[in-house]
Amino acid sequence: MSPFYLARSASKLVRRITSEVSVELKILSEKWRLLLAGLVFQYIHGLAARGVHYLHQPGPTLQDLGFMILPELGKERGYISETLFTFIFLSFVLVIHIFYTVFPFPFCGGLWLVDHKT
Repeated sequence: MSPFYLARSASKLVRRITSEVSVELKILSEKWRLLLAGLVFQYIHGLAARGVHYLHQPGPTLQDLGFMILPELGKERGYISETLFTFIFLSFVLVIHIFYTVFPFPFCGGLWLVDHKT
């Protein structure tokens, strides 16, 4: 690769980043009230959760039909749970990777449509 090619690619990347940041700042300037409300309610939720945790008094274990039907696997068969979790997690990662390979940057609004006009 020539230095000219790298410089050209770098300038394209910088231009892309600055255009995306400018779009995001425009959206932020329009929607800052919603962001502030979300932060305030998140703070109130945190206070309430800590208060409930402080006031909690342990009681008897609640009965659950799922645990009655499917008992605990135990340490000797714990690999079944780990294998199932790993399979589901890796499938999710693979689907997300394929999705973003086929549709790059699907959620960056009109900017994606502008860049790919024909």
